[in-house]
Amino acid sequence: MPRPRTWPTALTALATVLFTPVLVLLTPTAALACSCGPADTEQLLGYVDTVAVGELTAVEPPPARGDGSVSSDDRVTYTAELETVFKGEPEDPLTFRSVSHGASCGLEDMQVGHDYVFFVRDGESGLCDGTSRATPGLIAEVEAVTGPGQPVAAPDPATASDPVAAPDPATASDPVAVVEPAPEADPESAAARSVWPALGPAAGALVLLAAGWLLWRRSSHG
Repeated sequence: MPRPRTWPTALTALATVLFTPVLVLLTPTAALACSCGPADTEQLLGYVDTVAVGELTAVEPPPARGDGSVSSDDRVTYTAELETVFKGEPEDPLTFRSVSHGASCGLEDMQVGHDYVFFVRDGESGLCDGTSRATPGLIAEVEAVTGPGQPVAAPDPATASDPVAAPDPATASDPVAVVEPAPEADPESAAARSVWPALGPAAGALVLLAAGWLLWRRSSHG
């Protein structure tokens, strides 16, 4: 009866035990990769509060730490000029944040100057929220749920740059005509003026009587 070959089996088992940790250490990204649950565009629209199409205009990295360390929780700030809004009432430009590493489901490969469909919730977005390049297919999926989006009105440069009309110097320097109130009438002088016309005839009669009396006296004594 031949003896069983135990050495190859034992060596295989030993190699598996020794090299399995090495393989795990050599592939950390697989263990740390972001994992998003299955969700279609309609489900994503129900989760976020803002959906809009626009051009990415700025990417601001997280502030540097004094010791030079980084964290997967560090936030990158994104700014975009909006063209069409499908959900919410976002400000234009739109500003939102995302964690800085794709392993933590942060946005990756976002390039300034390209158009994106932004899915934002509470000022944050990520790989699992739906933000991605604006393609006709994705926009059609969004419109199938929300209907046509609302274009973002650009400010009118003509009205924005018009200065406030200055007052006409010719009219502004003209003095305003001031109407002075008429002086109040003196009640005593007014009463005097009203009495003298009435006393005029009586005074004349008295003068005539006095002159006649004097003439009578002179004639009677003569």
